Amino acid sequence: FVTSASSPRELAEKLGMDYHAFLATLECYNGAVERQHDEQFGRTTALRAPINEGPFHAIRIAPGVHHTMGGVTINT
Repeated sequence: FVTSASSPRELAEKLGMDYHAFLATLECYNGAVERQHDEQFGRTTALRAPINEGPFHAIRIAPGVHHTMGGVTINT
């Protein structure tokens, strides 16, 4: 589930990502952390620390099936 690497370049290679696009994303995020405002997504919270030191980790996220564990009543 987790892919790890010591550098952004190595992580991008392992994931088959374009390194320059990945680096631009990291730079954009780190700038938002510095300003404490993410203009792209309008966030002003959860911008605690820049991502600029390894190791670097990536986790593939995909939709999952969820269901209620009770609590919903269905009737005619």
